[in-house]
Amino acid sequence: MALHCRHLRWKREAYDEAIKRLERLITTAEKREKNYIKELAKLEVRRAEEVRIAEELWGKIAEARTAKEDLRSNILEIKGKCDMEFRRAEELSASLSVEN
Repeated sequence: MALHCRHLRWKREAYDEAIKRLERLITTAEKREKNYIKELAKLEVRRAEEVRIAEELWGKIAEARTAKEDLRSNILEIKGKCDMEFRRAEELSASLSVEN
């Protein structure tokens, strides 16, 4: 009977050790899951910030393109006025040379 009790005690200790190992494994897995969730949340925040920055940059690119087109239009307008003034100067020069 003493042998039977020792055997039962040994089984109980083995069972208790197995339970402790499982509890440690569960605790470790829970900690890893919490860390994973924290990292995922950080990545989501970073991703949202990157999206915001990208949208802001696209807006600035659009503004720059609009400004470029406005400048191009202004340059063409100024060039047209310069060409007209140059033609007028040539006409005046030609009329002065005819008079002389």
